[in-house]
Amino acid sequence: MILVVDLCAKKDSLAAEEFVRPVVELLGESCVVHMTEVTEQLVEQSEGVVLCGVQLQDFDYLDHVDRFAWLKTTTKRVLGICAGAQVIAKVFGGNIVQQQEIGVLEVLWKDGKTEQVYTLHNNAFRCPKGFIVRAKSEQCIHAVQKKTLMCVLFHPEVLNKEMVKRYFY
Repeated sequence: MILVVDLCAKKDSLAAEEFVRPVVELLGESCVVHMTEVTEQLVEQSEGVVLCGVQLQDFDYLDHVDRFAWLKTTTKRVLGICAGAQVIAKVFGGNIVQQQEIGVLEVLWKDGKTEQVYTLHNNAFRCPKGFIVRAKSEQCIHAVQKKTLMCVLFHPEVLNKEMVKRYFY
């Protein structure tokens, strides 16, 4: 079972339909919890964790980064999508910077391949120490990784659905 974390400011918000439900539909068997309900025990009982994105004007998750200290010690596969990527970056000392990108754009992967991705963000992040940059757009970093932690600023649940499943299965 994959633990899917809703980072939206309000539990069971309409925004969760846009940012959480598509991830759940891709993964199948999963357990959805709001960021205020995540515990180390839930993380350890799961096969992996997805930290979902949020709507453009929701920055509440940045005030609750301390809830995610477990990221520093987990060996579970964790996929941070947009806001989730920002949370992971911040936990590991990366800075959050203003950078708006909306719509489909091209990213360049470290292996030289390009890919179309869907973006919807007002913030980006600087690469935290110990992470490897995997993909960039012309404007900012779009994917970084450290061991089992993968951060993507774009929304693979919209345009690159196979990426979400491939990361866990």
